[in-house]
Amino acid sequence: MNRRVFLRNANMAAVSLAAGGGLLGCVKRPVGAAIAGGSAGESAGDACHLPRVRVSAEREIRTVVGLRPFRPSGFRVAKEMVGETVAVHNYGTKFVRQFDGMIVEPPIYLPAMLTDVRIAGGKVVVREMKSLDAVRGLPEKIVFNCTGLGAKALFGDEELTPIRGQLTFLVPQPEVTYATSYENTYMFSRRDGVLPGGTHEMGDWNLQPDLTTKAAILAKQASLFEGMRDC
Repeated sequence: MNRRVFLRNANMAAVSLAAGGGLLGCVKRPVGAAIAGGSAGESAGDACHLPRVRVSAEREIRTVVGLRPFRPSGFRVAKEMVGETVAVHNYGTKFVRQFDGMIVEPPIYLPAMLTDVRIAGGKVVVREMKSLDAVRGLPEKIVFNCTGLGAKALFGDEELTPIRGQLTFLVPQPEVTYATSYENTYMFSRRDGVLPGGTHEMGDWNLQPDLTTKAAILAKQASLFEGMRDC
């Protein structure tokens, strides 16, 4: 099946157990089926059919930090002339917590997309853009600016600020095929690990993992899964 067709059709069907109250109830469907919503009375203890995530510092693979481009006024999609070059801006976000339903694994999906680009005749050129002079010097007359936080310096967008996020990779658990949103933390499972996280630190450019933050996230997630009852 064409991957794009699959993603469009599957997006309505798949995925996460979201909800401020944590895990959803003891449902009569396979683990991994689409589950969303839930009543206020449901709690982690009701999710007895779901395999527990084993949360502990001993299971850590690595902890990483990422910076998301945040713009208070919202996503920027705009056209700007840079000399004779048309720059189409496409970056930034206003909403930093969103659960649409489908979880894509970047280590698998992004290489597949890059392969599609190359099959279509595209090529990847790595270069540093230090100023708009570099943009003006491109042979292409239309460029798409997807530089994220880099647009702050390159295009003078002073509204851009980072949102710092930190998550920890735990040893993979293939049996865990759901995701959770619990208080101010979350968890989702991939082939390369179980990923608990939950930080949203406005204006923080620090890319070094914070050990206190890591411990707090793991403790919160451990309390969630330890609260799950057996059926």
